[in-house]
Amino acid sequence: MSKPLYLYFGLSFLPGKAPPAPKWVLLGTSNGHVTAPRRISADKYSQTVNFSFQIGNDAYTWNWASCTKDTEAEDGIGLPGHHGRGDERVLGSASYLG
Repeated sequence: MSKPLYLYFGLSFLPGKAPPAPKWVLLGTSNGHVTAPRRISADKYSQTVNFSFQIGNDAYTWNWASCTKDTEAEDGIGLPGHHGRGDERVLGSASYLG
């Protein structure tokens, strides 16, 4: 919880019907904000993530992602190296950004 959290957000508009989810989510968009961690039990913490955006009269679909920089010795996946974290944009479908 002491590592910085990278927030990504994507938004798609289409007149009349809901568009497909955004292909890309962008770092630092839509006024993303994360509250400070709050301890809720001996081994659990809670944080709230907020985004704000204007939609007008179009239909919309949104997506978001977050990640922190992994510590290779602790990531448990065995994926050393860079996997998108901190990039200006990442695929909205990415399953791992560490």
